[in-house]
Amino acid sequence: AEDVAKQLVSRTFEGKIHLKQLKKLKTFFDNSANCGGSLDEDQFVQAFTQVSQGRISHETLREFFIRIDANANGFVDWDEFSTYLLLEGQQEKIEHKT
Repeated sequence: AEDVAKQLVSRTFEGKIHLKQLKKLKTFFDNSANCGGSLDEDQFVQAFTQVSQGRISHETLREFFIRIDANANGFVDWDEFSTYLLLEGQQEKIEHKT
């Protein structure tokens, strides 16, 4: 399972977020006071900026936030985030096969 996570993460966020960083992100979600572990856009950008050590621009992170916020409620929870990672990984596999 860890190998699958590594593969998914390496293909997502332009390969700039790795498994160790993903675990740190989970902590941000778990410690969030919003809506039971959700991050708003500013918190999302702040968390990812810290974890990626600034390697991903705020503009790119805001674009990711909009894509990941599946129910468009202004918050991203861990389920939305992890679903996004899985779907991106599946899409990547499909594109490589064609």
